[in-house]
Amino acid sequence: MRFFFLTAEHLGNYDPVTIAQDLTRIKRSCSRVWIKSSAPSVEGYKQIEVGLSRAILEGLGSNLMSLELGWNCCGDEGATNLGAVLCDCTSLTQLDLSHNGIGPEGATNLA
Repeated sequence: MRFFFLTAEHLGNYDPVTIAQDLTRIKRSCSRVWIKSSAPSVEGYKQIEVGLSRAILEGLGSNLMSLELGWNCCGDEGATNLGAVLCDCTSLTQLDLSHNGIGPEGATNLA
């Protein structure tokens, strides 16, 4: 089991573009992605989301069991976009989107 683990305390020189690039590299080698409080803004989260979506579509989704994206400024738009690719996560058993400002519209679209 491999992890992609990143929190605000571990950011160092990371920026959302670098995180997105790393996510596209992990593809099938990872079963747990944990990115907490790593997006400094909605725009930063969008960049992470693009990398995550690409990685899911390129094979990460078949092995991904846990996706934790709490505290990342996701909002309704991010939840909607994430919902569009989560159907490819056939082994996903845990999803954490807590504290992302997701309202009824985003939750509906995520489901």
